Amino acid sequence: MPVISQFYGIIIYMYMELGGHHNEPHIHIKYNEYEMSITIEGKILNGKIPKKQLKLVEAWIEIHKEELKAAWYAFNNDGEIIKIKGLEWCFMNPKAIDVKVLKDYKLEIIFDNDEKRIFDVKPYFKFKIFKELQEKNKFDTVKVSGLSIEWENGADICPDELYNNSHLEEEWKEK
Repeated sequence: MPVISQFYGIIIYMYMELGGHHNEPHIHIKYNEYEMSITIEGKILNGKIPKKQLKLVEAWIEIHKEELKAAWYAFNNDGEIIKIKGLEWCFMNPKAIDVKVLKDYKLEIIFDNDEKRIFDVKPYFKFKIFKELQEKNKFDTVKVSGLSIEWENGADICPDELYNNSHLEEEWKEK
């Protein structure tokens, strides 16, 4: 199975399906134990992957739609494998690689550029999904997920928001 792209643990590939049951241009996705087939137009043919990874795949398809069509026809007509960039290049800011709960609804976040930054979650409590995180046991469920962080209740923070609205640990101490 020729891999045409990989990003954030997601593997995208194509394979020959002589007389196959999928006639439309499509790709196959593998993420951990999950597998799925999806058309280049975004219709899920079979299988499933977690919601966050599906959103990443859908964004990747949208960005690379013309390249994907060309790759699908090249592979199915000539067996030619065309590699396509993943999503990593799309994100300018560093991504979270570790998170630790601090006092007063703050988080210490380590990013993949080795910066340790402090993020204050309190301003987000005005949004419904974040309100329940005021309960300490729920707030403490935060973990790194994909490009950013999330809580067990599904609340998450945009990766760019997380980086741009956090402060270097040294700056925070000065406040």
